[in-house]
Amino acid sequence: MNEEVNEEVNTNPLESTLTEQADFDLEDEFEPPVLVQTGVYAGTIEKLDYNFEGACLVWTVKLEGNGGNCVTKGDGGIYVAVENSPVDNQRLWFRNWLPRPGDEAKISQKTGKSKKQWKVNALGEFCNALDIPFAVLKNPAAINGYIDSLDWKGLEVTMNVEIEMSDKYGDKSVIKKMSLKKG
Repeated sequence: MNEEVNEEVNTNPLESTLTEQADFDLEDEFEPPVLVQTGVYAGTIEKLDYNFEGACLVWTVKLEGNGGNCVTKGDGGIYVAVENSPVDNQRLWFRNWLPRPGDEAKISQKTGKSKKQWKVNALGEFCNALDIPFAVLKNPAAINGYIDSLDWKGLEVTMNVEIEMSDKYGDKSVIKKMSLKKG
């Protein structure tokens, strides 16, 4: 009995590895990103992290109580509403940039002050807007304690959101300003 084996041998290890890891079809499965339209929204702080590489605090905010739908970029660059894509339950991020070594020697073009002073002032304005005592975010040790305390979790905030357009990174919704929700 002489059986013929007709087995195709794959000589491309990259193709073999990719095939084993995932199965997708970009043409069929790509969905353009949905964006939160420029405006003022309500939300709740859900998470707070320290990004060591970026030297910043990253606040994750879940949008709640707003209504309306997200948008996506349509033909001609016009934003159009996306049905079944509510604004509520979307998550956006706000960053507080923290001073790094050497920032005191770099001058900000916006303010004419050192980058360190600009970052400290921006953090102070943020604390005022969220009614956070300066002592809570006074220095790195205090910030670590605040992140661990969970006192920030569930804070209700109001935020100004804008769509930032970028050919390099794609358009995205960004929180430009955030404050404690009043009444």
